[in-house]
Amino acid sequence: MVEMFGDDSASRSLYDEDTPMVFVGRVTAFGRRIGKWLIVDEAPTDIREAIKQVVAEIDPARPDDWSVLEYRGFSGLDFGPNPNLDELAELGRHLDHWGPVVADLVRHLGGVQHTSKALWMLRERFEGAWESLGKWAARRGSDSDWTYRSILTLQGEDGVLIFRL
Repeated sequence: MVEMFGDDSASRSLYDEDTPMVFVGRVTAFGRRIGKWLIVDEAPTDIREAIKQVVAEIDPARPDDWSVLEYRGFSGLDFGPNPNLDELAELGRHLDHWGPVVADLVRHLGGVQHTSKALWMLRERFEGAWESLGKWAARRGSDSDWTYRSILTLQGEDGVLIFRL
């Protein structure tokens, strides 16, 4: 179940700034935004259901009239008002686990339009977090077929994150 809360500082203070969340709603004719914050580290179907609940509270007659108005915990990445919720949910889970280095990977690949490639790399090419590149190489040195054309390393909070390219 996706956690939802209002647009007040007391509610937001329950979560740290690194928690992946979005403000979903709409802007009124008077320029005031209405909606709720959603934590986006759950399944996309749960996020869609939470969005339906938010929109039903705002205006049940207009179920498709919503957008993401703000992003928090995505390390500066902005996916626009109508993001791919499948990618957003998966990226939110990775950010929640690995931290801002995941956003660095997206930026390294060219920005949010390459999110699907970054997610593929996290699923298929991720070698793990290591204390150092040297420790990873020493561990891999005992394997017979570890040679890759190249690798990508990113410094994270938990050490060096290594990807096969």
